[in-house]
Amino acid sequence: MWYRMLVLAPIAAVALLGAAACGDDDDDRDGGAVPTATSAASPAARATVDILTEAIREEYKARATYQAAIARFGDNTPFANVAQSEDEHVNAWRREFERLGLAVPEDRFSGKVAVAGSFQEACAAGVAAEKEDVALYDRLLKETTDPALIAIMRQQRTVSLENHLVAFERCD
Repeated sequence: MWYRMLVLAPIAAVALLGAAACGDDDDDRDGGAVPTATSAASPAARATVDILTEAIREEYKARATYQAAIARFGDNTPFANVAQSEDEHVNAWRREFERLGLAVPEDRFSGKVAVAGSFQEACAAGVAAEKEDVALYDRLLKETTDPALIAIMRQQRTVSLENHLVAFERCD
């Protein structure tokens, strides 16, 4: 019980202090406004908001990329399967924002991502994107002790590494 209080107290402080209000991170390349913690919130709470925001943005971007490939090349595997999986990843992060009482950042990637020239180039871009996802989760896993976040990141990292990456490497 004390562990839950230790982990959830800073997160609750973020929600109570209005940390879910959108702010500008001065980096419009990856989606613009994000939920930010107020200066009175604890560093752990701010770190949690930052982790959630970075993770959901990456999943938004991946989903938009694969949806753009579907629009250009048709409902081809692996793009259709991976896009559906990315949607599940987004929903997992959305549920975490909601569980913590935080506003879910808007998806500013949908319909705004360009796809590579050929099907093979799009597959190569998929390989690169999935490697980036694995690296992102490797880094974020070192930045939190929250069991719920760790579980989601491990699951999504495994799917990216063992399913998505393999699918794109086999693209014809």
